[in-house]
Amino acid sequence: MNLIRGRRGWVESMSVLALLISAMACGRSEPVKSGSETPAEYPLPKEGDPIKLADFKKFVDFYYQGTPHTQNRDGFAGTATCKKCVKVEIHSIGLTTDIDETKAPAKDRVVAQMQCTIDKKDTTVMYRIVPMDKADHYLWVHGAGGRTRWTVVGLEKQPGGMAVAHLVATGMFDRCAYEGITKVSEADFKSCKSAHPIATPNKSALGADAWIGLLGASLRKIFRTQDTSMITPEYPAWLRCLNGCCTA
Repeated sequence: MNLIRGRRGWVESMSVLALLISAMACGRSEPVKSGSETPAEYPLPKEGDPIKLADFKKFVDFYYQGTPHTQNRDGFAGTATCKKCVKVEIHSIGLTTDIDETKAPAKDRVVAQMQCTIDKKDTTVMYRIVPMDKADHYLWVHGAGGRTRWTVVGLEKQPGGMAVAHLVATGMFDRCAYEGITKVSEADFKSCKSAHPIATPNKSALGADAWIGLLGASLRKIFRTQDTSMITPEYPAWLRCLNGCCTA
């Protein structure tokens, strides 16, 4: 009887642990909210548009600011590159949990801020984020009438509290194969795999032959060039979206 009770207790403990891991798979516990968790709707600037930084910051500060996440990113200064040498902070702005990667929102909106927090000289390889004393960087969602697009906008600081907008990177959102249960807006640097490693693959997941081919290509590239980027790429910007999670 004691043996049965012991086994049952072990099984129950493992079940509870599995449930906890599943609940945490696509994010952390819900943060205390401050600010309005509503869409931070603001027209996507055109290249070269002037923006008053104080007015834009006042607009952004009205909205919910998600939990900040800091990550060391690859960078470069001139022609020289460095691995994980630029510290970048990212946090969500306003509402992200209604974003559908297949259908853009009716109005453009700001969904995250990305900042180099310490570095004074290097620029990130991904998204071209420059030091914070030179520019502020924001992630926009747009594309009304079609699929959802993302664009990283750098607001290059000018004298007199002004900034000039630069569209430094853009693309389409990719949905992660996971149905999220946490409904608090959040932004981070993650891959789908790192965000929810125990998620069940969707129907479009690669088959065994395709995975073997991808692994073989990665190994051949390493042996030929010593480049491990196919296996250990930098994580993209990640948002908690309508259908769970998505990456930019």
